[in-house]
Amino acid sequence: FLRAREESGLISGDEVLTAIQTIQDKANSVLDRAFDVRPQEELQVVVWDEGYCAFSPAPRNSTQPSIFHVTNGEQSRVSLPTTVFHEATPGHYFQFAIARQFNLPPFREQTEFDSYLDGWALYAERLMWELGAYDDDPYGNLGRLRAELLRAVRVVTDTGIHAKQWTYEQAVEYMEQALGSAYEAKRYIGYPAQAVAYYIGYLKILELRQHAMDTLGDRFDLKEFHHVLLANGEMPLAILEGLVDAYIVSKL
Repeated sequence: FLRAREESGLISGDEVLTAIQTIQDKANSVLDRAFDVRPQEELQVVVWDEGYCAFSPAPRNSTQPSIFHVTNGEQSRVSLPTTVFHEATPGHYFQFAIARQFNLPPFREQTEFDSYLDGWALYAERLMWELGAYDDDPYGNLGRLRAELLRAVRVVTDTGIHAKQWTYEQAVEYMEQALGSAYEAKRYIGYPAQAVAYYIGYLKILELRQHAMDTLGDRFDLKEFHHVLLANGEMPLAILEGLVDAYIVSKL
């Protein structure tokens, strides 16, 4: 991975903004196959001084845009596509913007469920791979696989600390051996179960999709499935499962 990161090159400043636009254009070129509704509100890319990238939804009842915050530091071409697919298109940006278009009650936008929120973002990364967005980008696909490894390592670290009583030193040792980096060890000391919630949500969405596909066969429609997932706002996974079951029954 480090060799690929070096070979693909690091970018900064305007190069990052140009690369993000290219990645977004690539995403938009394939997403008509998977979505019957698109965000109507604007997404603005803003460079900030934090050392990470993040998405901020537009304030409710405001004309302000949603914002994809990008760190002002150097970015790796290997990791950037997956970051964009996770935070922006079709990740959190689609998630928040599409739900808002259906005039849901305010509490449906103000209550967060990590398993749904970041389960969708992880699913969005995989979906882009399934739709072929990485086909001509082997470095980007390597970044996607690296991100999958990171999520697996996070789950082990989280449960190691909070269920197995690992010390900080044990967590660091494991992360360095499995990933080559332990910079997130403190995050999972202070934020119990976040990493587990990410992955439980991701696996549940894949499970629900497979269940719908197996039950409906030729009547399964990926666009309709995603509509069910995104048009109802954030929710516990049990309620999401109930909505998918109701969708399946409506198609039988």
